[in-house]
Amino acid sequence: MNSGGRPGAVPAASIVEVRSCSVLFVDLVGYSRQPDDEQALMKGLLNDRVNRALEGILPDRRLALDTGDGVALGFSEGPAAALAAAIRLVRLLQPHAAELPVRMGLHAGPVRQVLDINQRPNLIGDAMNVGHRIMDFAPPGQLLASEDFLVLHARMAGARSTLFHSLGPSADKHGRVHELHRLELAASDRPGPRAAVSRPRPLTHAQVMAIEALLERHVGPAARSHLRRQIELGLDSAALVEALSHALPAGRIRQRFLAEALRSVHPALPNQALVASAH
Repeated sequence: MNSGGRPGAVPAASIVEVRSCSVLFVDLVGYSRQPDDEQALMKGLLNDRVNRALEGILPDRRLALDTGDGVALGFSEGPAAALAAAIRLVRLLQPHAAELPVRMGLHAGPVRQVLDINQRPNLIGDAMNVGHRIMDFAPPGQLLASEDFLVLHARMAGARSTLFHSLGPSADKHGRVHELHRLELAASDRPGPRAAVSRPRPLTHAQVMAIEALLERHVGPAARSHLRRQIELGLDSAALVEALSHALPAGRIRQRFLAEALRSVHPALPNQALVASAH
């Protein structure tokens, strides 16, 4: 059927909104060369780990899209949520590196949310194209981020992330140059022989109970399961508090939780430092 517009035109009603978005692309390396049964197992395992990595982020603030040989994730509330989810996913996939090799790419920029042929939300735009290309640069087992993503993250967080190592500029197949940065977690978080690095100091029982009580004010009994899931990922105290905060609505409620929770694990920090950490 033709609505009278030009051929191939998108009906105006299907265009929902334009928004700034952080995107995480995940690719199953060698997926298309596997037999059907193996593909089903790989996708099932990846979907399970992605869903676990997204726990704590409200459904209306993220969108998961199947890309055939992987997944694309859009985060509408800022780069901190995207980075926290990416780190959780990296750690969740590490035990399966042999049977589930993946590469990932992080980017941020404007996207257009539209409805697809089945009237389900979809994301299109330059940020999606660039996010896919950033992922394409990554070798198996690595996560790369664009300069745009890290600049936006630094602007929101108040400081440049120290988790990334600059790889310099690289040109994609279209000749477009991208500044690439590789995620480098603590050596103890990566497989293979590495120099000894101490793991984050575990929270005391009193600190865990204090954080749970703060979170319970807003999410009720679900606070305990939220907290346990994040503790299992081995995050340091600041990253754990940041991850938990995404179970709360953005704004003053979240900022107050961040400040109070950080004070409970870092009582020596002055109020100015707590405010900076909360942003």
